[in-house]
Order: sequence, then structure tokens, then C-alpha cells
Amino acid sequence: MKFSILLKQHTPILHFQWPQKGATLRASDLKPRLDRYIRKMFYNGDRSVKLRYKLKISYSGAEIFKGSDKHRDHDCMYFGNMGDTPEYKKKFHIHVPELELEFNTYFNPNLKTQIEKALPVCLALENFGTRSNKGNGCFFIKGKSRDNFEEILKSNHIGKIFCFDIDKSDYFFAIKTLYTLMKSGINLDVRGKKLRFKSAIFKYFKSRNVTWDKKAVKQHFLPHAKSNSWVSSNSRSEYARVVLGGSDIQDWRFYNRRLHINSANFDRIPSPIVFKVFVQNNKARVYFFARDSYKDVNGSFEFFMNGYKYCEAEFNSKSDISSLCNAINSRLRNIYIHNTFGTVDWLNKLLERSDLFNKLNNISMQGIDSELINTAKGLYGKRFRDLNSQARNSIIKFNRLLIEKNFANSPKIINTPLTLEAPTNFDMNGFLDHAGTYISGLKVSGGRGGRGFVERTNNILSIITNNNLKQLH
Repeated sequence: MKFSILLKQHTPILHFQWPQKGATLRASDLKPRLDRYIRKMFYNGDRSVKLRYKLKISYSGAEIFKGSDKHRDHDCMYFGNMGDTPEYKKKFHIHVPELELEFNTYFNPNLKTQIEKALPVCLALENFGTRSNKGNGCFFIKGKSRDNFEEILKSNHIGKIFCFDIDKSDYFFAIKTLYTLMKSGINLDVRGKKLRFKSAIFKYFKSRNVTWDKKAVKQHFLPHAKSNSWVSSNSRSEYARVVLGGSDIQDWRFYNRRLHINSANFDRIPSPIVFKVFVQNNKARVYFFARDSYKDVNGSFEFFMNGYKYCEAEFNSKSDISSLCNAINSRLRNIYIHNTFGTVDWLNKLLERSDLFNKLNNISMQGIDSELINTAKGLYGKRFRDLNSQARNSIIKFNRLLIEKNFANSPKIINTPLTLEAPTNFDMNGFLDHAGTYISGLKVSGGRGGRGFVERTNNILSIITNNNLKQLH
């Protein structure tokens, strides 16, 4: 028995096969999910049930977005296209006005009925392609209204659902802004224009008298860093943000540090928060809710931080050239070198750094005499092993003074790991309620002039707040 169902694509799909004909929603992506919903709705989730049908997807008139909007990749929180990646390895957004799903159930009318009932549920709860949980790849039955979509969403998701209305051109940036506010908080300072709001997950755990992981990391590894003064009255700290997803590496760029997070059970933890978009009459409504994957996150996580490795007053074999280069990076641009351990390796790498030697006059060198600077300049390009003893002593002394000068007021790197536990008995619905109340209550003045990132973020926040964030379920 053959039949067709038409779909409307509400948001572009981020696709790895963009140059190929037919690169859009893939049957190999849709069918396994549809099978799961059919089994769940009609067979109590029995995975042994065989569903014999074929699915073919066709379309015409695809629109490929290949960077004409420079904000598109960043707005949809996809960063895989950055750098010098060849174009054929990149992923681009594809949007088609209409897709046709062609089913063949081989004369099984019962299966046809099951597909027709399960497909809208599947499309209401699932997105497709890369970064799908951030609103990419939203599809629904063509001709169905937003009210119909919302009814299906409310009837089939157990948990809180929130939504807000936004201009069609801004939904990706709005999703990015809202998710950032929920997990990390917003702390912008661009050319004197500032915008700061604390994270919703921080606010929630504070209400439970729990210190969140960001504060615990600063206390342990960066005790001199500025941070919010609040800590739990019972000294209880948890890896709070992991309930919204986590990876094994975090770059703390402001501090020139990298945080490594190890777990015996997890490498990467996807975010349970799902964003859906429904476009109707050129207006978009954004929905978000949480899947229950966060319930599987448990156990302890070990945190390690690396960055500058140095000794305060003495040069030794455990130091590395990146310490020096990172220390003076704020004065000398584009100095970066991979960690090279060992005294001789350090000195050889230092002697090769033309950008360092050429700009020594631009460094404030109080405490380092000019004769030593001139001696160091004269050694550029030589190998340490080829220097005489006097030159070796000069470059070692120069190194020591640079290190002492640049690290005099820097906190030491803490080598002992920090161990934090994942939150236990985390109440996602309670968090979403708390986050909804917090975000709705933010005082954000709209209508900031200008087209910069701070102004854009502020204006989007003013739309999401001001009683526009509603609880659907």
C-alpha cells in the first residue's frame, strides 16, 4: 500500500552532504526514529517487533546557505566550519519549501494507520541533522497549524514546555542567547558596552544552597580570580552545569587556561534541552523542553587545569616555552608555541622566535638591563649547544628575568585535581520552572541603538523577557 505525506520545513537542516543531490532530511535518519515511536505507541516499546515498510524522501528547489549570512553558523551554535577547513568538508544549511514522504507498507493498512498517527508525534518531538537540539532541522506535516502542533507536543511530552515569539530572522540567535543565559550566563564587555546576567543554573543551585562548578573551579585553581562571592553555607559543591550537557575540555580564555574534565563513565554528555521552531505567517515561535537523558548522568568528575607552567624564581627542566610566550602574549601578538619540555628545548625554541626578539623593545623591561637585552638580541637564530658558556649564561639569565617579571603577580597553577559529583536527584521540571521565573523577571531595556553584538543580544533578551516567555505545559 503506497501513500504520501507532505512536510513543511520550518528551519534549515545542517547537512554534511550539502553538495550532493537529495541532501536534505534522510530516510536513514527519520525511519529509525519513526519506528521507535510506532513501537512505543502501539507495541509497548517492544523492539523485537518488525515494521516492514519502505520510505523514500523527495523534494525540489533546495536553497543552500553557504555563508551569505556570516552570523549563521555562530547563531545556530555550530563551529565546525571555522578555520581553514576545505569547503567540501564543511556543513551548510539546506532549506526546501516542501518534502514528500513516500511510504510503501506492502498492503498492510494497519501499519499505514500507525505511521499516520506516529509521524506527527515524531516530528513534534524530534529535530534532524547536525546540532538538531538547537533548533536545526525542524519539520512538521504540511497544512497543520501551530495549534495542532502544540496540542501534539503537549499530549506527548511529559514535562515542562516553554515558548516565546520572535521574528523569523532571529530565531537562531534567540535560541543561542537563551541557552547561554540558562547554562553559562551572559557577560559581555565590547568596547565599553556591557551586558551581564547570571546563569539560570547558577541561580537554581544557589536556591538549593549548592556551589556550582564554575565557582568551585575558581576557588581551587584560580583563587585570586574575581568571581561572585556567594558560596554554599555547608561547603557543598556539585558539577551543576553537567545536567545541561558537558564535554571533556573547557577553554577558559580570559585566564589563558584549559580545563580538562575526566569521568570513568562519560566522554561527552549531550544537552537534554531541545529547541523547536514553528514558523507561521512569517513569525516564529520557539519552544524548549528537556529530554530525560540528564537522569543517566551520575558519579564523580575530575577536573584538571593547565596553562602556564613555571617556577617563580628558578628556571628548571619542568618549565616550557609556552609559559613565557603566553605570559607576554598581551604585549606581543601572535606568539604561540606548543609545549616543549626541557631546558635546552626551551632555550632553542626561544632563540628561534623572531617575533619575540624583534619586539623586545616594546616590552616594559624595568629590572632587566639594556646590555642583557642587546646580548639576547644578538643570539637570535643560534642553537643553544653552539653558544659559548658566557652566551649560555646570558640567555639563561635573560629567561629567568623574563619569567620572574611576567609571573611575579600571577597565581600558581594548582596541579592537584578537583573532584566534583554530578547532582543527585536533580529535578529538571523544578529547574525549568525556576529558570522561567528568573528569565521572565529580568529587567532588560529594549531598543538599544546600534548593530553590535551587545546591542543585538540585549534586544533579543528584551523580546524574550518582558512577559513574552510563556509556559505551554
